[in-house]
Amino acid sequence: MAIPFFKKQEKQNESDENSIIASSSRLSKLSGLDITSFDILRSLVNDYTSVYYANLETGQAAVVSFDDRNMREVAVVYDENVCLLDDFSRQYANKRVPPQNYQEFVEVVSLKNLRDKMSRTPVYTYRFIAYKGDKENHFLMKACRIKDSTVNIVVGFSDIESQIAQERDRMIEFESVNNIKGEFLKNTSHELMTPLNAINGFTEIALKENDPDRVKEHLKHIHSETQDLIIQIRNLISMNEFSLINRPPHYEPYSLTDLFAVMKERMIKPAKAKNITFTTDETGIKVNTIYTDIDFIRRIMMHLLYNAVKYTDNGGTVILSVRQEMVDEKTVSNEFHVKDNGIGMTKEFTNHLFEPFAREQTSTDGAPAGLGLGLAITEKLVTALDGKISVITKKDFGTDFKIILPTRVS
Repeated sequence: MAIPFFKKQEKQNESDENSIIASSSRLSKLSGLDITSFDILRSLVNDYTSVYYANLETGQAAVVSFDDRNMREVAVVYDENVCLLDDFSRQYANKRVPPQNYQEFVEVVSLKNLRDKMSRTPVYTYRFIAYKGDKENHFLMKACRIKDSTVNIVVGFSDIESQIAQERDRMIEFESVNNIKGEFLKNTSHELMTPLNAINGFTEIALKENDPDRVKEHLKHIHSETQDLIIQIRNLISMNEFSLINRPPHYEPYSLTDLFAVMKERMIKPAKAKNITFTTDETGIKVNTIYTDIDFIRRIMMHLLYNAVKYTDNGGTVILSVRQEMVDEKTVSNEFHVKDNGIGMTKEFTNHLFEPFAREQTSTDGAPAGLGLGLAITEKLVTALDGKISVITKKDFGTDFKIILPTRVS
């Protein structure tokens, strides 16, 4: 028995595709239209594993193409020209659809349902479960009108198991991010309200106080709580910053001595507040002007330096240094170090150091917990500049971050 289909093949060139489509011209006789000339047929044939033509007035259908590995057993329901659409849906369901989904499939792909759906919409889709070998896979059926006809349609079937798996992975990731955000909002609300309530309370007491020394004591408490509040707000800014780092670097000439001057200016107050000695070592500079993204490199240094001060005890030290090596006459390798003698980190935690929201459950006395985004942002910026970041650290002995950034020189 001849089966009316053309088997999908690897297209060698445009003429091969035309000859394949033209081989199904007898479908035009069944439909009364030259359906082989319509783009919708070509699109379905290219994108779907099996395609069928159906006349919703007569209930007749014919194969346009199918993947013989999965559909050959279904094709036997066809005679040389056509079969009835309802015969096809039942035969397909008998061969491919699990028993628990059988009735739904037969009803959805029935002549009655397709007449109803296609009278109201030009495209109708349906996802279902069917066997591929002995494994249940997700499949998609797509029915499309031919031109503006509500009678002539083409129906494509495609295995979408890989797409479903990707959707499932995206959903898991989305739920994970939502859980993280929910936890973040809960913690942040608490961490913002705690210093705000303290500031409000000490302010009310100070306003009623007549003793200047007592007022000064209350102002010290207000100042301390304000510093905690500033850090929490900086955490919020980091959260927004992490989601916005998606632009490519913008390279322009920048002076390393200017970079060190800016870092000194910005770190003097937070370091002084903890009686921390902050120093810089610029003796390793060989080429002062480099081409880099000014904003990126400043952010990298600020994240590392703020962390160094935050996790170093009162009276400790923080050092920013750089050493350069010429790669060739146009390229210099800049090796930056941000080193402190603070609380350090465990070896186990360093494996998760650059993951978003990663935080080790320890800190210096009175240091407010961060969000665990600073190092994730830093690593993202370093990578964007084609650099590398690494760390040497030991619990209770301090941390040394090394950043290697190759840059062009003028």
